[in-house]
Amino acid sequence: MAASRARVRTRERRQKMTRAMLGCTIVLTLGLTAHAQSFDPLYKPELGDTVMVGWPDSYGIPIGVGGMRAKLSFFGTIGVESPEMVWDMNKVSGHMEDGHTYLLKQGKRYRLHAGLKVKIIAKTRTVATLFNAQIVQAPLYEVEIAEGEFTGIHVYISGFDLQQKARHLQDDWDQSDGVMHTGLVLEDDNPKLAIAQYRFAYSLSSNTYVLAAAKKKLLEAGVPLPPTMAEAMAKMEETKDKDDAEP
Repeated sequence: MAASRARVRTRERRQKMTRAMLGCTIVLTLGLTAHAQSFDPLYKPELGDTVMVGWPDSYGIPIGVGGMRAKLSFFGTIGVESPEMVWDMNKVSGHMEDGHTYLLKQGKRYRLHAGLKVKIIAKTRTVATLFNAQIVQAPLYEVEIAEGEFTGIHVYISGFDLQQKARHLQDDWDQSDGVMHTGLVLEDDNPKLAIAQYRFAYSLSSNTYVLAAAKKKLLEAGVPLPPTMAEAMAKMEETKDKDDAEP
């Protein structure tokens, strides 16, 4: 009897895990949608490229009573006329931030709408910022506005805000697309964090384009491949079937 009750409890736990995994899949494939931006999650900023401004961020959409669904969309950003105007966390030691972080140079700020074309001129430097509760070095780029009334003006913006149209079938971004893009943007200055992003993307994505790219990055780094979402769910179903077959 004790063995039978243990098997029942094991099945119940696995069923809960399966439902949770299915829930994640539904959120990733249906919930995180946007306005058909068709940006390429595998784009890494390169000097000389003409690209578009687009800062990806998620926000909640109410569904039903007390429900919320996450969506991902692209927003405009602020370009500044001098790299010294960009906030840098500088040194963090113990319980406080130490540095001249708040003595920022004054200058012009430009509101750059999502989709605005800009040309990448140079990677100016990196700035220390918080990402997922850790300090990272984020690249700051000098770009030239390529259309509109401010054509020819040079401004400085983050590498996260530079996007390129997808050359393949890519409708809306999901969470795995976002982490893959983050890994590529931070790769040169934060290699360990980039590997963690590629592992996350490989384990979550249902997009074969992203899966192949993440796999290539992990193999090149000599990092073991984590199970994909499909593999994890298949393994759980296989274990469940074996348990159900037991007397």
